[in-house]
Amino acid sequence: MSNDGWSSCQELQELSQIVSPEAKSQFDSWVQWCPDPCDIARTSFEFVTSLLGQRASSYAKHLTPPYCYAGMLSDDPHMEVRRMKRDWQALVQLETSTAEQASQLAKDLRITLPSPMRLVMLTFESVGWQVDDPRASGAIRMLGCMLKCLPDSKLIEDYHQRLKAKQRYGAHHQKRRLSSFQHIQNFSDELLAARDVVHPTITEGIFRTKYRQTNSKSFSEAKHMNSRRHKLAKDFQAIMSPNRDWSTLTAALLNVLCQEGLVIKKIGTEVPVLVLAQHCWATLTWPLAMGHQTGCGEQHFSLVPDGAVQWLYCYNPEDYLALPVQARWGDQGIFIATAGTEQPLLTYALLYLQDRFTLSNLHSVGQILGVIEPGKKPTKKKTLEALATHVGDCNFIEQVLHRAECGKQKEDHIAFEGEADMLSCLLEQLDKDEQEEYKSLKKKSTEEINYRQQEKWRQWHKEKIREKKDRSFKLSLNCGFKIC
Repeated sequence: MSNDGWSSCQELQELSQIVSPEAKSQFDSWVQWCPDPCDIARTSFEFVTSLLGQRASSYAKHLTPPYCYAGMLSDDPHMEVRRMKRDWQALVQLETSTAEQASQLAKDLRITLPSPMRLVMLTFESVGWQVDDPRASGAIRMLGCMLKCLPDSKLIEDYHQRLKAKQRYGAHHQKRRLSSFQHIQNFSDELLAARDVVHPTITEGIFRTKYRQTNSKSFSEAKHMNSRRHKLAKDFQAIMSPNRDWSTLTAALLNVLCQEGLVIKKIGTEVPVLVLAQHCWATLTWPLAMGHQTGCGEQHFSLVPDGAVQWLYCYNPEDYLALPVQARWGDQGIFIATAGTEQPLLTYALLYLQDRFTLSNLHSVGQILGVIEPGKKPTKKKTLEALATHVGDCNFIEQVLHRAECGKQKEDHIAFEGEADMLSCLLEQLDKDEQEEYKSLKKKSTEEINYRQQEKWRQWHKEKIREKKDRSFKLSLNCGFKIC
């Protein structure tokens, strides 16, 4: 697939320059008035790198069809046609191959190939990949439509809205309510004509005989046109559920370990990279430049201002090291400094990145490393324990499980915070019978309110002790001055 220089475009490089030493002069005018310049440096670094990762992810689509074939709409499309021919032949050979895992790899590649693009490729193959052939004009127009026209999702929304209005209010104004198909037929011409869409006129008879493949006698709208009777295949739940991953060749590889904002390096290399965005099959990274090293062993890094986005494929976590870093402010501007010793990637992820992983991610990593049997889905605690056993000793296992338990308690309180008061007021308005049904919910809201009240009392107690110590310290100073 073509690159076209998106990875090193001017916008991405200008974003990286904001948090590089070259932008120090832009911060000097106001950072001197900040009580904590390092806090400003951390906030700026996190914001800019997050934005850089999002923009890089958006530009990455130019590597996939139909965007990578945009050159076919130029005056000289022959080079792009040859590239399309190579990609198509490679995909067809993979689909017809009998090698192990070939069909699964072809399935992964088809995710980036939409059906209209496959039709375009088939059309060019039928004419011998000759762009000048008149029979290829339709394929070029289809490609131009995919690249130049924005999807009109409002059309479907207008259809649903008008159909809903007709079905809701039609019975009050008509003696006989029309069928859903007749409503669609009545206003479809108007909606499509307003968008200059060329379309054939489809009558109810043509729809029943040609498209539904049935005759009027055996056709029943309640049976064939009821939306509740039409369901997606079970395979679609793998992409519609937020807690599941796509079924890939290596179960989403191990790129889930490379989380956004992480600084990693491959064993055997000196300069690490910054993770911008983590995707299912690959990870987007940005190169770092090494700065000076302090006497206490602290290494400084900065973003390369004229760098480019790089793809990283993590097949084995034991080949990578994670560097704990913090963004700081110094004489050279914003930089990142190491805040500890480098650790194996999986070890660091289990200790400090647990809250970023779903249970499905942990199962995938465990199955790839061979610590979880295929087909089994243990609980999160058992999964973490199995992964920790794979990389560490008993002390490490205890640390991982302790962090998981602390994170769970904190997550429960944060998720319920702000809703306990409102929920308690609502439950008080219910009858006794209804309150009995929501007893567990009321208990949880009461526990949350009590927990927050106890935290407030603890904070007040700490402040009183601090004030008492300050008064004692001032009194001792005054007594000392009087003696002198």
